[in-house]
Formats: sequence, structure tokens, C-alpha cells
Amino acid sequence: MKIDRAISKWCKAGILAFVLIVASCETYEPPAYEGPEFVHFEQREMNVREEEGEVPIIVNIGGVRPLGPVTIQYTVKPNDAAVDLYTIENEGTLTIPGGENSGAIIFEPEDNPFMDGEKIVELTIISVSNSNYTIGFPGPDRLNATTTVKIIDDDCPLDRGFIVTDQNGSVTETYDLLVEEGETDQPTITEPVTISIDPNDPKGIIISDFWFIEGSTLKLRLDACPREVTITDHDIVYVDEEQGALRVTPVGSGVFDPESGILTMELELNVSVGTFGKYKFIYKK
Repeated sequence: MKIDRAISKWCKAGILAFVLIVASCETYEPPAYEGPEFVHFEQREMNVREEEGEVPIIVNIGGVRPLGPVTIQYTVKPNDAAVDLYTIENEGTLTIPGGENSGAIIFEPEDNPFMDGEKIVELTIISVSNSNYTIGFPGPDRLNATTTVKIIDDDCPLDRGFIVTDQNGSVTETYDLLVEEGETDQPTITEPVTISIDPNDPKGIIISDFWFIEGSTLKLRLDACPREVTITDHDIVYVDEEQGALRVTPVGSGVFDPESGILTMELELNVSVGTFGKYKFIYKK
């Protein structure tokens, strides 16, 4: 079977050595916060894709948890491009229950089919029902009293043919173990692979025989703005009785360049008893 030949190659290259990480740590108790109580947005900036759906904007309480509920009033200021292209649950008011130290404003961008560019919405806390609490991080700048939500337009046109196996060219898969300090480098391996259009996803592609495993598939979504790659599904047929099933975990978002016909991802490949390591995968037409 092809999978046996693939595993043989991995063995020869030393790729199947599992990485055992032993870490030790000392218990650390941070000092108790004794400054003024305050409320603030957890993030100063957020990026939200149009198709992302409901997204929580977290508001935190710093200091001792209040016994009763705390109600926060905030303003919402969209730029001209964002007007009427989002909804906020109970806009303008957020109540954090007593005993809790955070709450969420539910923000949802409109997923439209138009190329309308990036849109910006600013939320600013203006008052708190508990007079003991200040707004923003302590200090003259009152940092995180305002958060900026950037709605990313995901309707840029994209011809997936730049990376699909067709009459205009074949595709190769190159995978290289990402070596950490103290580890032994391994040779880079390049194999032919088949990539096709996903008929069920207008932005999707399907990689067949992923990682040189016959019958395995990896489904990806290509977002043209920004140029990012995300895994939407995978069906890996590699299962070992002792090691277990292979799990594919992305390390951040992949990227692609239609002009050069290259798609790049970093993936961690794990089984129940350990890890094969982190790999850089490059697909080139």
C-alpha cells in the first residue's frame, strides 16, 4: 500500500520520532491588585470577518468582584462605510451580573455579497453604574476605554485555478519538519498531489492524498481578502493501533499567492501517544 511506502520514507528520514517535552514550573502567586477598580475592553482592536457571525466583545472588571450587577453604558460610532452593516444586541448597554468579572457585547457584521472594503466601528465606555469604578486602565491615557472593530470584507474575487490540478499544470506538495533548538533537521520531501475545486464551498479546495497518505483528504478555504487559508474539514485514513488516529492542527492561518501559484501552511501532526512535529507545507503549481 502507498501508505506503507510513505511510512517507510518517514522512518528512513527519522520523521516518526516523537517529541517528548518535559516541563517543570514553580508555583507563582501574583500579588493582589490594590489599585482602583476599573472597567475596560479586553482588546483595543478586533478584526471580524463579514461571514463570522456573532462575535463577543469582552468587557472586563478590574479589582474586587462586585456584589451586585454593574451596568455599563457605551457609545457606538461607525465610519461611513459601516453604517447599517452590523447589529449589536442591546446596543448601548451591558449589564455584568453580580460576582462576575466580565461580560460580552454581542456584535454581528452583515455578511453581504458586495466588495465594499474594510469597515470600522468604535465602541467607547462612557459610564458605569458603580461609582467606585473608573473607565479604562488606570492612568491618564485610560487605555482600552475604546475598542475598534474592523469588519473585513471577504468578497474579493478569486480564481482557484491558480492552485488546482488541471490541464494547465500539476501540483506538488513539499513538507519540511520545523526544527526547534536541539533537534535534528530532516530532509525536505516533495511529492505530486492532486488539488480540486470543492463543489460545496465557493471558496474551497480539496487536497487528495494529503501527506502522501493514499485516500486522505484535506479541505481548505481560501479567503482573498486578506489572503488566508483555513482548514474546513479533513479525512485522514492513517490510523495505527498503538499510535491512534492522525490529527491535523493548523499553526495560525496559511497564506497563498495567486501570482506565483504557491500556497503555504504550517500544521502540527499528532497522534494520541505523541506528535510527529510541526511541518511547513508548500503547494506549488
